[in-house]
Amino acid sequence: MRPDSRGRRLAAIAIAAALFLAIAAAYAAFVWKAAPQEGMDAGGTVYQYHIAMIGGSPYDEFWASIYEGAKEAGEACGAYVENFGGSLEADYTVAELVRMAIVAQVDGIIVDPGQEDGLEDLVELAAQDGIPVMTVLSDLPNSGRISFVSGNSYALGEMYGSQILEAVQQKGEPGQQKSQEAARQLKVSVLINASNENSQQNLIYSGIRKAVSVLPQQPELSTVSVGGQGRFESEEAVRDLVLGSGCPDILVCLSAADTISAYQCVVDYNIVGKVSIIGYYSSQETLEEIRRGVVQSTISINAGEMGRTAAEGMCAYLANGHVSEYLPISSELITTENVGEYMEKGEGDE
Repeated sequence: MRPDSRGRRLAAIAIAAALFLAIAAAYAAFVWKAAPQEGMDAGGTVYQYHIAMIGGSPYDEFWASIYEGAKEAGEACGAYVENFGGSLEADYTVAELVRMAIVAQVDGIIVDPGQEDGLEDLVELAAQDGIPVMTVLSDLPNSGRISFVSGNSYALGEMYGSQILEAVQQKGEPGQQKSQEAARQLKVSVLINASNENSQQNLIYSGIRKAVSVLPQQPELSTVSVGGQGRFESEEAVRDLVLGSGCPDILVCLSAADTISAYQCVVDYNIVGKVSIIGYYSSQETLEEIRRGVVQSTISINAGEMGRTAAEGMCAYLANGHVSEYLPISSELITTENVGEYMEKGEGDE
Protein backbone atom coordinates (compact mmCIF):
# COMPACT_ATOMS: atom_id res chain seq x y z
CA MET A 1 0.00 0.00 0.00
CA ARG A 2 1.34 3.42 -0.90
CA PRO A 3 1.80 5.69 2.11
CA ASP A 4 -0.57 8.64 2.27
CA SER A 5 0.63 12.21 1.75
CA ARG A 6 0.71 12.91 5.48
CA GLY A 7 2.97 9.93 6.03
CA ARG A 8 5.31 11.08 3.30
CA ARG A 9 5.49 14.57 4.82
CA LEU A 10 6.28 13.19 8.26
CA ALA A 11 8.97 10.98 6.79
CA ALA A 12 10.50 13.92 4.93
CA ILE A 13 10.50 16.02 8.09
CA ALA A 14 12.15 13.22 10.05
CA ILE A 15 14.86 12.82 7.41
CA ALA A 16 15.50 16.57 7.28
CA ALA A 17 15.76 16.75 11.07
CA ALA A 18 18.16 13.82 11.14
CA LEU A 19 20.34 15.44 8.46
CA PHE A 20 20.35 18.74 10.31
CA LEU A 21 21.44 17.10 13.55
CA ALA A 22 24.09 15.11 11.71
CA ILE A 23 25.49 18.31 10.15
CA ALA A 24 25.46 20.04 13.54
CA ALA A 25 27.22 17.14 15.23
CA ALA A 26 29.82 16.88 12.46
CA TYR A 27 30.46 20.60 12.62
CA ALA A 28 30.84 20.50 16.39
CA ALA A 29 33.34 17.66 16.10
CA PHE A 30 35.30 19.58 13.47
CA VAL A 31 35.73 22.80 15.47
CA TRP A 32 35.89 21.50 19.03
CA LYS A 33 37.96 18.53 20.12
CA ALA A 34 37.43 16.96 23.54
CA ALA A 35 40.32 16.92 26.00
CA PRO A 36 40.38 15.64 29.62
CA GLN A 37 38.47 18.10 31.81
CA GLU A 38 39.03 20.96 29.36
CA GLY A 39 38.29 22.04 25.78
CA MET A 40 40.57 22.59 22.86
CA ASP A 41 40.08 24.71 19.78
CA ALA A 42 40.88 23.55 16.26
CA GLY A 43 44.41 24.95 16.58
CA GLY A 44 45.20 22.86 19.64
CA THR A 45 45.04 25.61 22.28
CA VAL A 46 43.40 24.49 25.51
CA TYR A 47 40.53 26.59 26.83
CA GLN A 48 38.16 26.39 29.77
CA TYR A 49 35.08 27.59 27.90
CA HIS A 50 33.73 27.35 24.34
CA ILE A 51 31.58 30.36 23.38
CA ALA A 52 29.72 30.51 20.06
CA MET A 53 29.35 33.96 18.51
CA ILE A 54 26.53 34.18 15.97
CA GLY A 55 25.18 36.98 13.80
CA GLY A 56 26.24 39.71 11.45
CA SER A 57 27.25 39.30 7.84
CA PRO A 58 30.54 38.04 6.41
CA TYR A 59 30.76 41.40 4.59
CA ASP A 60 29.99 43.52 7.66
CA GLU A 61 33.20 45.07 9.03
CA PHE A 62 31.35 46.30 12.12
CA TRP A 63 30.43 42.74 13.09
CA ALA A 64 33.96 41.55 12.27
CA SER A 65 35.35 44.13 14.72
CA ILE A 66 32.87 43.02 17.39
CA TYR A 67 34.03 39.43 16.94
CA GLU A 68 37.72 40.33 17.07
CA GLY A 69 37.15 42.20 20.34
CA ALA A 70 35.27 39.22 21.78
CA LYS A 71 37.93 36.77 20.65
CA GLU A 72 40.68 38.85 22.26
CA ALA A 73 38.81 39.16 25.55
CA GLY A 74 37.93 35.47 25.48
CA GLU A 75 41.57 34.48 25.23
CA ALA A 76 42.32 36.61 28.30
CA CYS A 77 39.70 34.80 30.40
CA GLY A 78 40.33 31.27 29.12
CA ALA A 79 37.51 31.10 26.58
CA TYR A 80 37.56 30.08 22.93
CA VAL A 81 35.17 32.48 21.18
CA GLU A 82 34.27 30.97 17.83
CA ASN A 83 32.81 32.73 14.82
CA PHE A 84 30.24 29.98 14.76
CA GLY A 85 29.39 28.82 11.26
CA GLY A 86 32.04 31.06 9.71
CA SER A 87 33.88 28.12 8.16
CA LEU A 88 30.76 26.60 6.62
CA GLU A 89 30.19 27.14 2.91
CA ALA A 90 26.39 27.07 3.12
CA ASP A 91 24.45 30.11 4.33
CA TYR A 92 22.59 29.19 7.50
CA THR A 93 20.12 31.44 9.30
CA VAL A 94 20.85 32.75 12.78
CA ALA A 95 18.23 30.35 14.16
CA GLU A 96 19.86 27.36 12.46
CA LEU A 97 23.27 28.32 13.81
CA VAL A 98 21.88 28.76 17.32
CA ARG A 99 20.34 25.31 17.08
CA MET A 100 23.68 23.89 15.92
CA ALA A 101 25.43 25.55 18.85
CA ILE A 102 22.96 23.95 21.24
CA VAL A 103 23.55 20.53 19.69
CA ALA A 104 27.30 21.15 19.91
CA GLN A 105 26.85 21.79 23.65
CA VAL A 106 28.87 25.00 23.70
CA ASP A 107 29.26 26.69 27.09
CA GLY A 108 27.67 29.97 26.02
CA ILE A 109 26.15 31.77 23.03
CA ILE A 110 26.56 35.44 22.09
CA VAL A 111 24.12 36.36 19.34
CA ASP A 112 22.84 39.32 17.35
CA PRO A 113 19.19 38.31 16.71
CA GLY A 114 18.78 40.90 13.97
CA GLN A 115 15.26 40.77 12.56
CA GLU A 116 14.91 37.00 12.69
CA ASP A 117 11.77 35.47 14.18
CA GLY A 118 11.48 32.46 16.45
CA LEU A 119 14.71 32.91 18.40
CA GLU A 120 12.97 33.31 21.76
CA ASP A 121 12.07 29.62 21.84
CA LEU A 122 15.64 28.66 20.97
CA VAL A 123 17.01 30.80 23.78
CA GLU A 124 14.66 28.99 26.15
CA LEU A 125 15.80 25.67 24.73
CA ALA A 126 19.43 26.65 25.28
CA ALA A 127 18.67 27.65 28.86
CA GLN A 128 17.04 24.28 29.50
CA ASP A 129 20.29 22.68 28.32
CA GLY A 130 22.28 24.87 30.69
CA ILE A 131 23.65 27.12 27.92
CA PRO A 132 23.42 30.86 28.71
CA VAL A 133 22.62 33.23 25.84
CA MET A 134 23.67 36.88 25.62
CA THR A 135 22.35 39.30 22.98
CA VAL A 136 24.27 42.13 21.30
CA LEU A 137 23.04 45.02 19.11
CA SER A 138 19.45 43.67 18.96
CA ASP A 139 17.65 42.30 22.00
CA LEU A 140 15.23 39.50 22.93
CA PRO A 141 14.00 40.93 26.24
CA ASN A 142 11.37 38.25 26.93
CA SER A 143 13.44 35.24 26.00
CA GLY A 144 15.38 34.44 29.14
CA ARG A 145 18.68 35.73 27.77
CA ILE A 146 21.14 36.55 30.56
CA SER A 147 22.23 40.00 29.35
CA PHE A 148 22.05 42.54 26.53
CA VAL A 149 25.08 44.50 25.27
CA SER A 150 24.41 47.74 23.38
CA GLY A 151 24.66 51.50 23.38
CA ASN A 152 21.90 53.61 24.91
CA SER A 153 19.45 53.75 22.01
CA TYR A 154 17.51 56.82 23.14
CA ALA A 155 20.72 58.73 23.82
CA LEU A 156 21.95 57.74 20.35
CA GLY A 157 18.74 59.18 18.92
CA GLU A 158 19.30 62.46 20.73
CA MET A 159 22.87 62.55 19.40
CA TYR A 160 21.58 62.01 15.85
CA GLY A 161 18.98 64.69 16.51
CA SER A 162 21.62 67.23 17.52
CA GLN A 163 23.36 66.64 14.20
CA ILE A 164 20.09 67.10 12.32
CA LEU A 165 19.68 70.46 14.07
CA GLU A 166 23.15 71.46 12.93
CA ALA A 167 22.45 70.34 9.35
CA VAL A 168 19.18 72.29 9.31
CA GLN A 169 21.00 75.38 10.52
CA GLN A 170 23.68 75.03 7.85
CA LYS A 171 21.13 74.59 5.08
CA GLY A 172 19.30 77.69 6.25
CA GLU A 173 22.39 79.92 6.20
CA PRO A 174 22.73 82.59 3.48
CA GLY A 175 24.01 81.12 0.26
CA GLN A 176 22.98 77.61 1.19
CA GLN A 177 19.48 77.84 -0.30
CA LYS A 178 17.99 79.86 -3.11
CA SER A 179 15.65 82.56 -1.84
CA GLN A 180 12.55 80.87 -3.22
CA GLU A 181 13.49 77.73 -1.33
CA ALA A 182 14.28 79.43 1.97
CA ALA A 183 10.95 78.52 3.52
CA ARG A 184 10.85 75.01 2.07
CA GLN A 185 10.29 72.21 4.57
CA LEU A 186 13.44 70.14 4.77
CA LYS A 187 13.22 66.36 4.36
CA VAL A 188 14.98 64.05 6.80
CA SER A 189 15.07 60.32 6.04
CA VAL A 190 16.15 57.79 8.66
CA LEU A 191 17.27 54.47 7.18
CA ILE A 192 16.09 51.47 9.19
CA ASN A 193 16.52 47.73 8.74
CA ALA A 194 13.53 45.69 7.59
CA SER A 195 11.09 45.79 10.50
CA ASN A 196 9.79 48.83 12.36
CA GLU A 197 9.16 46.54 15.32
CA ASN A 198 12.82 46.59 16.36
CA SER A 199 12.74 48.23 19.80
CA GLN A 200 16.26 49.71 19.52
CA GLN A 201 15.42 51.42 16.23
CA ASN A 202 12.18 52.74 17.71
CA LEU A 203 14.06 54.22 20.68
CA ILE A 204 16.61 55.87 18.39
CA TYR A 205 13.81 57.35 16.28
CA SER A 206 12.05 58.60 19.41
CA GLY A 207 15.25 60.32 20.52
CA ILE A 208 15.58 61.95 17.11
CA ARG A 209 11.98 63.21 17.18
CA LYS A 210 12.46 64.67 20.66
CA ALA A 211 15.68 66.45 19.66
CA VAL A 212 14.23 68.06 16.50
CA SER A 213 10.99 69.10 18.24
CA VAL A 214 12.68 72.36 19.30
CA LEU A 215 12.80 73.59 15.68
CA PRO A 216 10.25 76.35 14.93
CA GLN A 217 9.70 74.83 11.48
CA GLN A 218 9.58 71.07 11.76
CA PRO A 219 11.36 69.07 9.03
CA GLU A 220 9.55 66.29 7.23
CA LEU A 221 10.88 63.37 9.27
CA SER A 222 10.35 59.84 7.97
CA THR A 223 11.81 56.34 8.07
CA VAL A 224 12.87 54.40 4.99
CA SER A 225 13.24 50.62 5.12
CA VAL A 226 16.37 49.28 3.48
CA GLY A 227 15.22 45.65 3.61
CA GLY A 228 17.82 43.15 4.78
CA GLN A 229 21.29 43.79 6.12
CA GLY A 230 23.20 42.87 2.97
CA ARG A 231 25.37 45.42 1.15
CA PHE A 232 23.47 44.99 -2.14
CA GLU A 233 20.06 45.72 -0.59
CA SER A 234 21.48 48.77 1.16
CA GLU A 235 23.10 50.20 -1.98
CA GLU A 236 19.94 49.69 -4.03
CA ALA A 237 17.66 51.31 -1.43
CA VAL A 238 19.94 54.33 -0.93
CA ARG A 239 20.37 54.84 -4.68
CA ASP A 240 16.61 54.73 -5.29
CA LEU A 241 16.07 57.20 -2.45
CA VAL A 242 18.61 59.88 -3.36
CA LEU A 243 17.97 59.70 -7.10
CA GLY A 244 14.18 59.74 -6.75
CA SER A 245 11.80 62.67 -6.57
CA GLY A 246 11.71 62.45 -2.77
CA CYS A 247 15.46 62.91 -2.29
CA PRO A 248 16.06 63.92 1.35
CA ASP A 249 18.05 66.95 2.43
CA ILE A 250 19.41 65.00 5.38
CA LEU A 251 20.06 61.25 5.43
CA VAL A 252 20.49 59.49 8.77
CA CYS A 253 22.15 56.06 8.70
CA LEU A 254 21.76 53.61 11.59
CA SER A 255 24.21 51.01 10.27
CA ALA A 256 27.76 50.88 8.92
CA ALA A 257 26.58 49.35 5.64
CA ASP A 258 24.03 52.12 5.02
CA THR A 259 26.65 54.77 5.80
CA ILE A 260 29.01 53.33 3.19
CA SER A 261 26.19 53.09 0.64
CA ALA A 262 25.18 56.70 1.30
CA TYR A 263 28.55 58.33 0.78
CA GLN A 264 29.44 56.12 -2.17
CA CYS A 265 26.15 57.06 -3.83
CA VAL A 266 26.52 60.83 -3.43
CA VAL A 267 30.09 60.63 -4.75
CA ASP A 268 29.20 58.36 -7.69
CA TYR A 269 26.31 60.60 -8.80
CA ASN A 270 28.08 63.89 -8.11
CA ILE A 271 25.58 65.18 -5.55
CA VAL A 272 28.00 65.84 -2.67
CA GLY A 273 26.59 68.69 -0.60
CA LYS A 274 23.03 68.20 -1.79
CA VAL A 275 22.42 65.53 0.86
CA SER A 276 23.84 65.88 4.37
CA ILE A 277 24.88 62.43 5.61
CA ILE A 278 24.90 61.55 9.30
CA GLY A 279 26.48 58.13 9.58
CA TYR A 280 27.19 55.27 11.94
CA TYR A 281 30.50 53.59 12.84
CA SER A 282 34.05 54.85 12.46
CA SER A 283 35.77 52.88 9.73
CA GLN A 284 38.87 54.49 8.24
CA GLU A 285 36.93 55.09 5.02
CA THR A 286 34.13 56.91 6.86
CA LEU A 287 36.63 59.07 8.74
CA GLU A 288 38.22 60.02 5.42
CA GLU A 289 34.82 60.99 3.98
CA ILE A 290 34.20 63.22 7.01
CA ARG A 291 37.57 64.88 6.46
CA ARG A 292 36.67 65.46 2.80
CA GLY A 293 33.28 66.92 3.74
CA VAL A 294 31.24 64.18 2.07
CA VAL A 295 29.86 62.96 5.42
CA GLN A 296 28.80 65.54 8.00
CA SER A 297 29.41 63.34 11.05
CA THR A 298 29.18 59.81 12.36
CA ILE A 299 28.08 58.22 15.62
CA SER A 300 30.75 55.79 16.75
CA ILE A 301 30.06 52.85 19.01
CA ASN A 302 33.34 51.11 19.65
CA ALA A 303 32.78 47.70 18.05
CA GLY A 304 35.83 46.18 19.71
CA GLU A 305 34.61 47.40 23.11
CA MET A 306 31.23 45.80 22.45
CA GLY A 307 32.84 42.44 21.68
CA ARG A 308 35.15 42.62 24.67
CA THR A 309 32.30 43.57 27.00
CA ALA A 310 30.17 40.68 25.74
CA ALA A 311 32.94 38.09 26.10
CA GLU A 312 33.96 39.35 29.54
CA GLY A 313 30.33 39.34 30.67
CA MET A 314 29.84 35.78 29.42
CA CYS A 315 33.03 34.62 31.14
CA ALA A 316 31.89 36.26 34.38
CA TYR A 317 28.54 34.48 34.16
CA LEU A 318 30.13 31.11 33.44
CA ALA A 319 32.51 31.55 36.38
CA ASN A 320 30.17 33.13 38.94
CA GLY A 321 26.63 32.46 37.73
CA HIS A 322 25.56 36.09 37.39
CA VAL A 323 26.04 39.18 35.21
CA SER A 324 24.26 42.53 34.82
CA GLU A 325 21.15 42.33 32.68
CA TYR A 326 22.30 45.32 30.62
CA LEU A 327 25.92 46.06 29.69
CA PRO A 328 26.16 49.56 28.15
CA ILE A 329 28.68 50.62 25.50
CA SER A 330 29.87 54.21 25.19
CA SER A 331 29.31 56.22 22.02
CA GLU A 332 31.11 59.22 20.52
CA LEU A 333 30.31 61.86 17.94
CA ILE A 334 32.92 62.36 15.21
CA THR A 335 32.71 65.54 13.12
CA THR A 336 35.00 67.59 10.91
CA GLU A 337 36.21 69.33 14.07
CA ASN A 338 37.65 66.24 15.76
CA VAL A 339 38.06 63.70 12.93
CA GLY A 340 41.75 64.60 12.64
CA GLU A 341 42.34 63.36 16.18
CA TYR A 342 40.78 59.99 15.39
CA MET A 343 42.69 59.63 12.15
CA GLU A 344 45.97 60.66 13.76
CA LYS A 345 45.54 58.16 16.57
CA GLY A 346 44.44 55.46 14.14
CA GLU A 347 41.23 54.95 16.10
CA GLY A 348 39.06 54.28 13.09
CA ASP A 349 38.12 50.60 13.04
CA GLU A 350 39.48 48.63 10.14
